[in-house]
Amino acid sequence: MNQAKGIETQSQFVIISGMHRSATSLVTQYLQLCGIALGDNLLGAHKDNQDGYFENKSIVQLHQSIIVEQNRNLFNCPEQASYAESAKKVLLEEAKSLESFGSVYGFKDPRNCLFIQPLSGLFPDAKHLLLYRDYREVIDSLIRRATDKEIRRQPWLAAKAWIKYNECIIKFYKRNQEHSLLFNDSFFIKNSGHCVQAINAKFRTKLTPEPINSIYKPSLTKRDGKFNWKTRLVCWFYRNKLIDIDKELKAISES
Repeated sequence: MNQAKGIETQSQFVIISGMHRSATSLVTQYLQLCGIALGDNLLGAHKDNQDGYFENKSIVQLHQSIIVEQNRNLFNCPEQASYAESAKKVLLEEAKSLESFGSVYGFKDPRNCLFIQPLSGLFPDAKHLLLYRDYREVIDSLIRRATDKEIRRQPWLAAKAWIKYNECIIKFYKRNQEHSLLFNDSFFIKNSGHCVQAINAKFRTKLTPEPINSIYKPSLTKRDGKFNWKTRLVCWFYRNKLIDIDKELKAISES
């Protein structure tokens, strides 16, 4: 059972969101170490995430099924405006189940970005931890790993997805700053203790900062600034939109 440790001041529900390949798994793993309970219904390890994704199986399957029902995929799905009643029931049941694992509890799913408005409506008291990563690193990671057939066929979808997911984050954050924190992934990794203190202050929790080096494996995350030709071409083609969103994220984030 994946119990988390830490002493909290009051019960809080934390929803963690960020574009795919944006260190959401690492940050969620770290926050579990610091005190956020994730429950025991988690996805297992994979070659792309050797320590696991730290995602709730039921919620991931729900979001994925909604996307597939629309004949969409992770990279071309539009922002979602609402949940069906059956989906609401699943989410409410999972949230209720998580309460038994700790007074600070939550879940992570990159797809949350696409569902962030109806999630907020369903859980109006939830806190939102939002993450973003440099667009070149995300696009390059998606293209290099070559595990998504959509990206292999249409590599520019990586850029369009980064744009869509982070547009959702920006729009939500601007409307819900009192319940949200936005971090750059590199800043969080380098300043994990400071970020936990910021979470404690804004979300009224008392998580225990731990050394992130105990779980962080730099060799698994490429951050050398060297990108292949496909990445460079895609980034050039979408450069105006990518740069504009990147600037806005930097302007409003905690980093």
